[in-house]
Amino acid sequence: FSTDSSDQAFMHLTDAFFNSYYFPTNPTTATYQGIHDYDSKLEDYSQAGRDANVKALQDWESKVAAVDPTTLSEQVQGDRMLVLINIRTTLLTIQNIRPWEKNPDSYSSGITNSAFTLMERKFAAPKVRLTDLIDRERAMPGVLADARKNLQNPPKVFTQIAVDQLPGLIHFFQKDVHSAFTDVTDAGLKQRFDSSNTAVITALQDYMAWLKKAVLPTANGDFKIGAEAFRQKLEYDERVTLPLDTLIALDTVNMHHNQRWFAEVAKQ
Repeated sequence: FSTDSSDQAFMHLTDAFFNSYYFPTNPTTATYQGIHDYDSKLEDYSQAGRDANVKALQDWESKVAAVDPTTLSEQVQGDRMLVLINIRTTLLTIQNIRPWEKNPDSYSSGITNSAFTLMERKFAAPKVRLTDLIDRERAMPGVLADARKNLQNPPKVFTQIAVDQLPGLIHFFQKDVHSAFTDVTDAGLKQRFDSSNTAVITALQDYMAWLKKAVLPTANGDFKIGAEAFRQKLEYDERVTLPLDTLIALDTVNMHHNQRWFAEVAKQ
């Protein structure tokens, strides 16, 4: 293969990754990125969804890693690395960091953000976006039901943050979502929206009550992800491969320098 043909083959592979896996699996991100094929869909927060994600990501990791980077141009070598980083950090998050097990806010804020992406940009007529929002809202109570199955002794601080956030999220669906679609005049569509939106509000209120009563009083999980997961996250997300003790030593010196500088400025 020439570099050009290898580059083209790899770009076809990445197109398949984004079109057949990444955007279908992350419909909220797809909407945000201007891909509107999945505006009526919601992320799958279930155990079966996670299992399917892990299997698909492992398959894609094998395919992308099998591409010899020396056959690619410099720019496409960078693209290959970015795709691998995305796959590996996602697997690390699902399998090791496990926010789905530890962070109650990821569910309630997650579905709220999914609604917001259909409100904030007028990429289609209000009627079209409201129709998609109704479909997303219909799946939202199921997400909060999945949360009750997935959460296992979350850290108290994460649970408290979720509880503190929920009144604002509920208000968002009670007031802001309605105000974003006042231009819609279709009575039948508005009735369907009232039904789906009311169901989301009720589900969020029930979720908040459950967190307060059943989860928060005994929540004592550990929010730390551990040294090895942190090392991998630094490598994948920041391309930092220094040993952690070396990194801490450098950061400590830098912190003390900044503290002395701040003190001098404060005196002035």
